Amino acid sequence: MVDTRDQPLSILYVDDEPGLLEIGKIFLEKDGKFTVTTAGGPDEGIKLLKEQPFDAIISDYQMPGMDGIAFLKHLRLAGDTTPFIIFTGKGREEVVIEALNEGADFYLQKEGDPKAQFAELANKIRYAVTRKQAEKALLLKNEELAASEEEMRSQLEEIISIRDLLDESNEYLENLITYANAPIIVWDRDLRITKFNNAFGRLTGIPPEQAIGSHIEVLFPSERRDVAMDMIQRAMAGETWDVVEIPIQHRSGEVRSVLWNSANIRGSDGKTIIATIAQGQDITDRKKAELAATEEELRHNIEELEAQELAIRKKTKEIADIIEFLPDATFVIDADKTVIA
Repeated sequence: MVDTRDQPLSILYVDDEPGLLEIGKIFLEKDGKFTVTTAGGPDEGIKLLKEQPFDAIISDYQMPGMDGIAFLKHLRLAGDTTPFIIFTGKGREEVVIEALNEGADFYLQKEGDPKAQFAELANKIRYAVTRKQAEKALLLKNEELAASEEEMRSQLEEIISIRDLLDESNEYLENLITYANAPIIVWDRDLRITKFNNAFGRLTGIPPEQAIGSHIEVLFPSERRDVAMDMIQRAMAGETWDVVEIPIQHRSGEVRSVLWNSANIRGSDGKTIIATIAQGQDITDRKKAELAATEEELRHNIEELEAQELAIRKKTKEIADIIEFLPDATFVIDADKTVIA
């Protein structure tokens, strides 16, 4: 787009009268604000327009072969929107109306003082070019705004899509924790419970909605609370557990044996620990079963020892009876040569 403040406007002047072309060129170029290229008719003008663009076109109306309006129609049909001014001696009203209807910017008659005429023509040219530039700038701005709006709409749709995916993912993770078979708990830096799933509720007898916001120490039996809290404090300092046993107290008072592993949740800096998540495994019933099996094994071993002792006693009595009733004098001595029977 030409900036009329910095350089002269390029004008194509089409007329079949060479004398008028010469006069027009002199008048328009004298102040250095225009450079004028002349053409002796529309055909020559069309050829010049194919070779270079112009800021504005001045055309006579009545010319042999193709008049000014036909010239204008040809350009507009070809998509050329260059400002077009008809400058002619013919002033019929119907010609003026047709010219304006076909897209002419101005219709100016050749009459009176040439100096005044070309001064007015120069003003019409500047106005037409400025208006066309403003229209192009507005169109470009509208296109930029439309493109920007489309980009913003696309970004908004992408954000909404990402948000929906995050919501779906968060809901999935929330449900995964809530309905997991294993007890899962999350506590923050203040050791306040922030997540407490249903399995943990069954383990402790505390409904999850009551546990949320409570201090984690309420979960442990008083006699083991110090040890449990020491482990938790170490976890918050970065020492996570692979597998440790920490007892949990049920609301009924029963103490359950639970194996734990944990992981720390860090902030956006990747360093600051903002929470800890832990998963438990209730081994109370397993330990009871192992203890019962151990007791049963001990009982079985005791019964075997008692049976062996009874058999030894029986055998000893049988030997003593044999010795007692032997016809010859008989005695038994031990390794120290002491008589024992």
